[in-house]
Amino acid sequence: MMYNDAKCVILVGEYTNDQGGGQEPSKSGNSRLRNEIGRDWRIAVSGEMDTTKQRMLEDNVRSSGVTETSDVVGSEDGDAEDDYMSDVFTSVVLDVRPGIAVGRSQRRIMKIEAERNEVEERIRSIPKRADLEREMRESALSKPIGEESKGFALLAKMGYRPGMSLGKQKQGIEEGIKEPIAIDFKTCRTGLGHKALEEEKKKQRNAILQKRLAARTNSNQFLLVDFRKRQRIASVQKQLVGDVMKSRKACQELDLRNGLELPSNAYFWPIYMEGIEEEQVTSKRANVIGEEQQEEMIFKYSNGKLAPAEPKLIELPETELMDKLEDVTAYLREKHRYCVWCGCQFETAEELDGQCPGSTRADHEGIDDE
Repeated sequence: MMYNDAKCVILVGEYTNDQGGGQEPSKSGNSRLRNEIGRDWRIAVSGEMDTTKQRMLEDNVRSSGVTETSDVVGSEDGDAEDDYMSDVFTSVVLDVRPGIAVGRSQRRIMKIEAERNEVEERIRSIPKRADLEREMRESALSKPIGEESKGFALLAKMGYRPGMSLGKQKQGIEEGIKEPIAIDFKTCRTGLGHKALEEEKKKQRNAILQKRLAARTNSNQFLLVDFRKRQRIASVQKQLVGDVMKSRKACQELDLRNGLELPSNAYFWPIYMEGIEEEQVTSKRANVIGEEQQEEMIFKYSNGKLAPAEPKLIELPETELMDKLEDVTAYLREKHRYCVWCGCQFETAEELDGQCPGSTRADHEGIDDE
């Protein structure tokens, strides 16, 4: 039972209590009250429920013992008040069935909405004119020309049969075209050949872009290889300069111990420019010195003896640095039995040959790696 149905029955009970006030009404008052209750009850039911729900309400009222509105008013035995929590009312309230109470206006809105959805679905299902034209065109083009056609009759007189190709047989081509050339229908407003021209331009732009990307990749690869090469050369050259300076200092110290005032070779000893060491000359400060000023400088050894002018070692090529290093190390090993990379002076030449791994840095680095 819906809530609205139970509400109508409770409304009748409340109405009788309000009118009766717990006192026994008179016959005339009872008749008037019965008419008013019946009228209000019929109006409430007809305004909110359909015929089926009215019948259900009447059945529930009859089953609960309230068959007439006069029973709700009260009997003549003096029962002035009704128990609204009794089974007469609670059974009706608890009888709740699934559903939605829909009024007349709501049903009208739902009907209009359903009709509109139906119309929209029907409109969407209607094929468009362009689709119909395409289907008709494809259907017509897919059918071969019938024998009733005058053109086909003329070809038949010339010896044509269905399945044969038209035209003269050409060399290198086994058979000609057996079907008509397909028609390319334009759907845009551009001119003839515009689409093919745009595609060709697009291909050309893509090709140019690919070439630029390939050239940029090659350039980056070349720059990377060149950078690594320059870094390797700079590292090797810096290492050679360090070995040359170390060998020259060791040669100068050993020669001075033996009482020599000048080196056997001019570049075997470090050369200083007006008291500034060569390492300092090769630094950033030496870059400020111009060529004319450098010609006016005086070059000396550490003992004050004059020395020939010498360019900065960092500016010398790698081959020249290697030659200088080989000459100095050979002199140290022969005259002083000294090895720069071992860092010690041996007692005899046999001890030098037996304990020193070699006369180059690579020989000593190989021993260190092992």
